[in-house]
Amino acid sequence: MRVTESVKQQTRAALIREGTRLFAEQGFHATTMDQVTAAAGVAKGTLYNYFPTKEDLAMAVVSTEQSDAAEKGMALAAGQGTAEERLTALLTGALGWIQANPDLTMVWCVERIRRGRPDGPSTFNQALIRAVEVGQERGEIRPDRHAVLLAAEVEGLLLVYIVMWYHSGQKMDLRTMLQDAVSGYLQGASTRNGQGG
Repeated sequence: MRVTESVKQQTRAALIREGTRLFAEQGFHATTMDQVTAAAGVAKGTLYNYFPTKEDLAMAVVSTEQSDAAEKGMALAAGQGTAEERLTALLTGALGWIQANPDLTMVWCVERIRRGRPDGPSTFNQALIRAVEVGQERGEIRPDRHAVLLAAEVEGLLLVYIVMWYHSGQKMDLRTMLQDAVSGYLQGASTRNGQGG
């Protein structure tokens, strides 16, 4: 019997939903793939058709969370305020979720660095690119560097500062760290210091 695309999407959504719930309740390390399959009501072999490793499931969980936050972020990217305010809002928009899920966030950071972005830019990355483009259009960010590269550097700041925060035992103020990082970065990318004048 052939499985329809609709059933595949429902199965994938159930696995992500139950993975999200179990990771939140038990943490990434304590959650097993057997628990996820049992909670989703699917056979273990089915899970591996969608997510070959627990890290793959974690990436899908975080990607789903990021997509929800990034939808709001796209409106922020071209909205009012300075480039610094827009980029800081994008980077700090998911802090509540990040702080509530430190182990899962750390898995995402490590896997994001290890894997790169094989599926192309995420919605979050697209929002960062748009915020940089708007900053360039408004004369706040130097125009001599491509917005994609500048956005990748800003996203890199997020990864680095999450790792620092995580390894501090989550004792550092991640919001302040990110605000300071964006401010410092933009001083170097500013048209005042670049070729824009």
